[in-house]
Amino acid sequence: MHYSSIHRVFRLNYGNCFSKGKIEIAVSANRLEIQGYWWSDYEIKTEEIEEIELTENFQAGTRTNGFSGATLLQGEFENEEQGKYTLYAYKDCKVYIILHTKKGDVVINEKTEKETRELYHEIEKTLK
Repeated sequence: MHYSSIHRVFRLNYGNCFSKGKIEIAVSANRLEIQGYWWSDYEIKTEEIEEIELTENFQAGTRTNGFSGATLLQGEFENEEQGKYTLYAYKDCKVYIILHTKKGDVVINEKTEKETRELYHEIEKTLK
């Protein structure tokens, strides 16, 4: 099969867009800012966080709105534990931070278990 160079470039760029991406999480004294790739950014005021939990036992459930790529899950999801919740996560990392907020649960992680645990401790310190 012969593809035009435009078609090959489109396929290459389309594949790169959906296979790569990142989630950036910034913690400050009064808020968490989550910047997604292919999904809207999200901000949580620290005063809205009621509880924080670190878990290795988490099932994402079903995506109801959002993005699911080769490496990322982002958007609105639903599972038995949280019900409807917001997720910004790397698929390969099996450690998650669950933020129980006044507006509902938000689940996040970083690329690695180590980075996720460091983020958890940073958020914990900010909440004290």
